[in-house]
Formats: sequence, structure tokens, C-alpha cells
Amino acid sequence: MKTFIIASSNPNSKEGFVTKLQCETTIKTPFGDKVKKETYYVSGSKQMTVDSSVDVDMSMFTIGMHEMVNPSTSEVFMAKWLHLA
Repeated sequence: MKTFIIASSNPNSKEGFVTKLQCETTIKTPFGDKVKKETYYVSGSKQMTVDSSVDVDMSMFTIGMHEMVNPSTSEVFMAKWLHLA
């Protein structure tokens, strides 16, 4: 299980919601502490509460890369999406 914070949860075009999950983990390395930041997107039928936390069993999902467009800047980027395994 990994704990994520809900960064956003917005309606999509298929009567569902796209939720953005974020997690930061501090990892000790021989070079000092490093912060690992992870961001994933997932579609679902439930709108999630922003800034709440959710525990995700990552073994239930595969990760796919898909192009997305930032609506604020029109920048195209590759996003990591969670798909049921």
C-alpha cells in the first residue's frame, strides 16, 4: 500500500472523474536524503476530495504513459496513468 494525496479530481467526458494522485517519499542514499515525487492519474466513477489521502494497492494496477495537455498552459506532457491489472 502507498498513501497518496488527491491533488485534483475533475469531471471527464465519460460521466466519470480524472483524479490526480501525488506522493513524496524521502529515501536515504549514500549521497544523502533524496525526495522521490510520484504523480499518477486514474479514471473512476467517484469524485475524490482534494487534499484528502487515499491508500492505493499498486499491485492492482499497471502504469501506462499517455499524452495530456495542461489546460492552463496548453503544454503537452506525458502522464503516468493507472490501469487495472
